[in-house]
Amino acid sequence: MPSSAEKQPPKEQGPNWKPWAAGALGAAGAYGFMRKGKGRGALNRVANTPKKEQSWIGQQVDRILYGADNVLYHPDKGDKITKPKKISGTIMHDLKSHQSFKGDENLTTEAGNPWLTKLRESKIHEAKFIKQHAPEFSVKSKTVSAFGEGDDLLKKLKKQREDFIIKPDNGMASGVGGESFIRRQDIQAYQSNKKSLSKSKRTSIEDMMLVPEEFLYQEDLGIGKGRFSNANREVRVHAIGGKVVPGATSVRGKNWEDTLHQREAEKYFQKFLDKVPKRLHNDSVAWAPDIAFTKNGPKIIELNAGGLDSGLLDPRHMLKQNGTGAKGTATAFSAMRNNLAIYKHMTGRTHAAEAAPKALGYGAATAGGTALAQRYGAKNQEKK
Repeated sequence: MPSSAEKQPPKEQGPNWKPWAAGALGAAGAYGFMRKGKGRGALNRVANTPKKEQSWIGQQVDRILYGADNVLYHPDKGDKITKPKKISGTIMHDLKSHQSFKGDENLTTEAGNPWLTKLRESKIHEAKFIKQHAPEFSVKSKTVSAFGEGDDLLKKLKKQREDFIIKPDNGMASGVGGESFIRRQDIQAYQSNKKSLSKSKRTSIEDMMLVPEEFLYQEDLGIGKGRFSNANREVRVHAIGGKVVPGATSVRGKNWEDTLHQREAEKYFQKFLDKVPKRLHNDSVAWAPDIAFTKNGPKIIELNAGGLDSGLLDPRHMLKQNGTGAKGTATAFSAMRNNLAIYKHMTGRTHAAEAAPKALGYGAATAGGTALAQRYGAKNQEKK
């Protein structure tokens, strides 16, 4: 006969909360660990738009897009500003926001340094600065006045054997595309048929003929020529306080990531910064250099000193410029990723928008591991 023990029905088991509890504790612990930092207060970013243009939800989205604890908006037009509003924490300013806000620490585009202002305002001075501190990274450059002026200038430029680009000394044109740059074919077209050129291009050439000392001649590195060529890749790096921000780097003019060249560009620009006098590396100085990979090695095209206003740190600008299709989404995502990297670099913390999904993943892994351990333990118990 079966024993009394064998006749007893099995005990009903309640919900197994151990995996859930372990997962919750794991997620909370991971989130707390990632959100610990250097003790720096809130990181505030300034968005290049008035606050009234953003809804409450839009403002929360901006905190993620701009990689900040808080996003500050320019005062609405007509608002009177008697003195900057005091903001707790660090502010990453744009060109104008220092008039509206003042933080405990202020990272400004100009940073109050005359040498930095001169670098921003003069590409000729910038080229000399690069050659002075790291000649191996400099692009062959000279002022256009070295070729003469007027019609004689055009003749000499036309005879140059190398491809070249000419840009205004105080211009903001980018190395990618460079619609305002003057090239050999533009000079040929100007001499043969002016009307074939846009009005802005004709004006640039005529301005160059009048004041050639205000234009910079540079070797054309062939950026954008050869879609899949490693020799024609341009990368935008971001650095603050004499240190490159790891991960805040984008391939310019492309929709894809290129980790190899991104990391190489960061390494090369750090070498450049290490050669620049330390007195220029206070915590307020930022850079957003464009680095090209050529057959003769990496070259710094532009330093973009005071690079906090870099377009590749402004996701909304990327969407406005490139649309909401694949290119716009990719460039906006790249800008957001750059911002999150800067946030971690500045604060030592992982941004909440990045820490939350990572913590949930860690919690899920912990819960799954706990459940497997319980199952393994139960099977061993049955064997006994």
